[in-house]
Amino acid sequence: MIKQNTNVLFAGMKAHRLLWPEAINESDRIFIATKNISDLESLFAANDLVEIKLVDGYIYLSTLITSSAPVNAGDGIFEVTYTFDAIRRLPLETINIDINLNLQSKVFCKSNIETDCIISGYTNYGYSIFMIMGISVAFSPSNTSPAIINGIDKTVTAYGYNIFGSVNMINFPKLKPGVNSIPYSAGLREGYISYYPTFV
Repeated sequence: MIKQNTNVLFAGMKAHRLLWPEAINESDRIFIATKNISDLESLFAANDLVEIKLVDGYIYLSTLITSSAPVNAGDGIFEVTYTFDAIRRLPLETINIDINLNLQSKVFCKSNIETDCIISGYTNYGYSIFMIMGISVAFSPSNTSPAIINGIDKTVTAYGYNIFGSVNMINFPKLKPGVNSIPYSAGLREGYISYYPTFV
């Protein structure tokens, strides 16, 4: 993850100037600043999507579109303007599924678009299958690790291993903005839904 750095000027964000120790001369400052810019741009080049965390509290899942030529602002500070296509989101949220006699839980999704999610679940004792959101999972109740249906990474795992063959599913789960009804079967002992609140 990239966090706002003292020697990077993100569009719309004010740069913070680095206080250099007096022992570092001007040419060394220029070398360090130039290397930092190069390292950052190499990171963008090596990754289609990069997470950028800014001071507004959001994480921006970003693709670099353009970058300006570095402008020497003096004291070894270079200003570069980066332009991104980005999706704004908050950190991952995990919600406990309310296990009740109605076999239905409510989950409020903060996103303003349909959002991929992760379902984690344990099978109830006396059952060999649980269902949630129309997905059936054949999973032993003796397991100490949950079955994880990861709609973000498009994987189905337990203990880090692929268990896709144990799941009857057409599409990975998604949450819609607002209140979501989460139906499940009596075979579900404990469950969680995780998602990134996402905004466009």
